[in-house]
Amino acid sequence: MKYIDEFILEACDWLVAAKRGNKVSVKEITSLEPQLLQEYAKYLVKIKEYKVNLSPSGFNQHYNLMKDFYDSPSVALKAYIQKRRCEHQLAFCPYCGKPTAPDTLDHFIPKKQWPEFAIFSNNLVPQCRSCAPIKGEKYYDLEEKCAYFLHPFYNEFLDNFRFKIKVEFDEITKQVTFNVTLLVVKQVSDEDKARVLKHVTALKVKKRIVEFCARELKKWESLLLQKNFSFRRALTQRLSEHDKKNIGRDWKTAFYEGMISNMSLLDYMDTLQPSLTKQPPTVILSEINI
Repeated sequence: MKYIDEFILEACDWLVAAKRGNKVSVKEITSLEPQLLQEYAKYLVKIKEYKVNLSPSGFNQHYNLMKDFYDSPSVALKAYIQKRRCEHQLAFCPYCGKPTAPDTLDHFIPKKQWPEFAIFSNNLVPQCRSCAPIKGEKYYDLEEKCAYFLHPFYNEFLDNFRFKIKVEFDEITKQVTFNVTLLVVKQVSDEDKARVLKHVTALKVKKRIVEFCARELKKWESLLLQKNFSFRRALTQRLSEHDKKNIGRDWKTAFYEGMISNMSLLDYMDTLQPSLTKQPPTVILSEINI
């Protein structure tokens, strides 16, 4: 399941799976099924009307019940949840582009405030563990009167945008600075651009990318000081393993492209050999704008 829109299910078999178990609360959730299905049918409208705050849940009295079905699911339901959490073949987080396979699930509409969506398949999105505490239970920004985040199943912003990392290297001080921008690769409205900006800002993506680049550079420095190889060739090889049209959808390919574009830094990195005692470059974590 490499494509994020494949996660959208027209019928929620998860509720059927929940009723198959032997939990003592099966009768209770079975009695709620007609109401739950009504809420599921309204889900896409709620997501699309992102400027409208969600009405208070009518299921708050059933919060413990719905939470229990997610936290301690039946065998059949657990299989669905586990498959979505780990068996998805995603190479990076669909929320932020972090180049690590997501291994946790986010309730896009928070289950604490709207427990009716606790086991609704289309509300459960694979997410990296860095995004999880940042997004948390946030949903609607009362000041700006719109949802904080884009739902990755219905608004995959990385289809329309790419991360661009400009790498600057001071040959005198040996300092490296990373500056991050977003490139528009498909025609989108100004409203969509504003939504993407809000999404990446709320998830602190720009700061996290700069920190990621600093860590990656240090890893390469360490390798170069241990083994004799061409940094330039190694990065070129890494980049050649990716389809050109997908470069910049995740942080790592954007990092590779940014590094390869700075010839002075490449030349300097290729002088870092085990037999030499050159000082590795210093990374500057600068403020950046997207």
